[in-house]
Amino acid sequence: MTAAPIGKTAASLGDSRQRKERLIDWVYAQPCGTGGQARAPPIANPCHVLTAGNDQWVEGFVRQELISMLMMKERRPAIRTLRGWAIEVLREAGAIHECEEHGWARDRADPHARERAVDLARRHPPAGTSGDQAAAEVRDVLDSIGDTCPECPPDSSG
Repeated sequence: MTAAPIGKTAASLGDSRQRKERLIDWVYAQPCGTGGQARAPPIANPCHVLTAGNDQWVEGFVRQELISMLMMKERRPAIRTLRGWAIEVLREAGAIHECEEHGWARDRADPHARERAVDLARRHPPAGTSGDQAAAEVRDVLDSIGDTCPECPPDSSG
């Protein structure tokens, strides 16, 4: 990338609107090796901490208000299956936790946490599922999880 013109400081470029216009003109006037095709616009700096207090243009970064970010695809939901949803409900209620060493889910054997998880599932089921179906899935998942990690030695899993 070609450096900014020597002797041009933020103070000498005038007010911020003129600076933006001059900066945009300067950025798009730079020669590039695209073989005659139009140059792709630069992408704005995603880190606002670096540009938040700067009134000057820092080489290599373009201020966010100059060029908008590209549109991204819509994000998929984080939990895609009813089983995954039930595991998350059990984790949030405190009924299960992970083995610190291996990451396997372990039952905490807390009857109050189990009841909270079933109650949460019944009151806030995922879309397209009834409260009874959601509570039944939470119970099924809880019944399939043991209180020991399958990879831990028997004496150190407690």
